[in-house]
Amino acid sequence: TDAAGSHRPDRRPARAPPAGSCRHWADLNDLAFEPYGLTQAFSVGGFLYMDSEQAAVGLIRRLHDAARNGAGTVELWGSGTPRRELLHADDLGAAVIHLLDHYDEPEPINVGTGFDVAISDLAAMIADVVGFHGLIVPDRRRPDGTPRKLLETSRIRDLGWRPRVGLRDGLITT
Repeated sequence: TDAAGSHRPDRRPARAPPAGSCRHWADLNDLAFEPYGLTQAFSVGGFLYMDSEQAAVGLIRRLHDAARNGAGTVELWGSGTPRRELLHADDLGAAVIHLLDHYDEPEPINVGTGFDVAISDLAAMIADVVGFHGLIVPDRRRPDGTPRKLLETSRIRDLGWRPRVGLRDGLITT
């Protein structure tokens, strides 16, 4: 959104400041501060947390465009073996509300599903959801990136929160 609160799809969201900066600002203004570690969150209209186009949002865009245009192939950057954790925005909202009611500690707490998926499997799932019937071809000349991005979520689970939107169901509604 811009300063007036209008949605600006042509602009990426600003990077979040470090938690220490937020805590300092909250202390100066006598506000509560709850630090959360967050995985990629997605919903209708795009991904909510990204400082660059992440693998998943790029796949959704490219596979949707390929299905709509009748393309025969889509390139998958790298080998497809890296794994990513994804969280639906509805679950993110529910987690924040749950934490506001059940968590009052200064230590950060991770918000995620606790499950990851190989990018190649994610691509196949997205292709099925958007109706792409062509080939997904790995381009091993491109970098894989971090092998695995998965948060340790036992603390939030111990507080009784669990994600409710499955990956496939979330992709369908996105």
